[in-house]
Amino acid sequence: MSVTRTSRPPEIPAKPTAPDGGGRRLRIAFITAQLGVPWGGSEVLWSRAATLAMREGHEVAVVSRRWPETPAPIAALRDAGARLFPRVVDPRGRLGRNVERRLYPAPALARWRPDVVCVSLSTFYDAMDVPLARLARAAGAPYVLVCQQLDDRRGSPPMAASSWLRSAAADFCRGAARVAFVAEENRRSAERQVAARLPNSCVVRNPVQLSSLDPVPWPADDGEGPRLACVARLQIGDKGQDALFEALAGPAMRGRPWRLRLFGEGRDRTYLEELATHLGIADRVEFRGHVGDVRSIWRDHHLLVLPSQVEGTPLALVEAMLCGRPALVTDVGGHREWVDEPGNGFVSPAASGRELSAALWRAWEARESWEELGRRARLDALERFDPAPDRTLLRLLTGSAAPAAAPIPTPSPSEAP
Repeated sequence: MSVTRTSRPPEIPAKPTAPDGGGRRLRIAFITAQLGVPWGGSEVLWSRAATLAMREGHEVAVVSRRWPETPAPIAALRDAGARLFPRVVDPRGRLGRNVERRLYPAPALARWRPDVVCVSLSTFYDAMDVPLARLARAAGAPYVLVCQQLDDRRGSPPMAASSWLRSAAADFCRGAARVAFVAEENRRSAERQVAARLPNSCVVRNPVQLSSLDPVPWPADDGEGPRLACVARLQIGDKGQDALFEALAGPAMRGRPWRLRLFGEGRDRTYLEELATHLGIADRVEFRGHVGDVRSIWRDHHLLVLPSQVEGTPLALVEAMLCGRPALVTDVGGHREWVDEPGNGFVSPAASGRELSAALWRAWEARESWEELGRRARLDALERFDPAPDRTLLRLLTGSAAPAAAPIPTPSPSEAP
């Protein structure tokens, strides 16, 4: 992304005045709190809502961290006409402070005058990010928070350790028009963590990335045992693949035929490759990287395994269930809202080697019923999933917007498609 090197900020066009017509034309700003990686599953919901908003005649701005290379979905929004406001994070030294002053997006965002702001929180801890809260409020417009994940591990989380941070997070949430979580369990846990009710909270489902909602035929048995798939970012602090390796190498699964393939990329790949070698399972573990066609994974695999330490509602879980595959998950985030043992899958109480080993043993003993469990999982997912969560989120935003927005012109009969 290029930087405009001028002392004067770029001109912001005046809000359009629309002729008499139908719906309201809004200016909607999307702020993503994602700082660790350029793109991930947490970014799909807001970016799809932004795309839909532009298709329906609204104007869109995106505030995101300034990456060396603009993520492809954000570049696509830019190419479609969205305004991009880069956010510099933790600049160093005098040069860094000068860059921050040039690129701090709050003044430009305020001049753009959005009617509503959507803030996508990668994790609920982002609610403690005071600069992010200032940025969301800078435009003076109503804002909606969308929380993609919540760390509910016991111990001493920052909100419990600091009343100031807890108060800051609660104020940020209570000041929002709505606070949307992707799992009901995340919503309840958030109220416990801030020690306050969030009456403006609700649940919005994540989208799925499937080319078809038809079931994927059950894979044939090749005589080499069940094929397991772990579809998740390779980051053990959140996704727990190290504990899964420990369980697969333990007494419950030692000597049993199985193969595990990991789909995803992340900073812990090298460590996990070395760990597989150390535990003696490297010959049965494959790293397949990112795969664009999710259905292709399930043409060749029988069981999804998600040993997560922290979750919202992962896209991978809902996608696997819709394809007709059972899942073995940990009891975190929204997993239990989708997976019920023994109804349609398997649940480990925690992401520890011991608990996962016990869950894998139960799954192994029930392997003859996996295909039937997959059928039940698919039916359950079809009942629960939202086929258009981007529209659900956009409706939440338009319903929260400031009232003085211009109408979107209604095409004349000759212009209508």
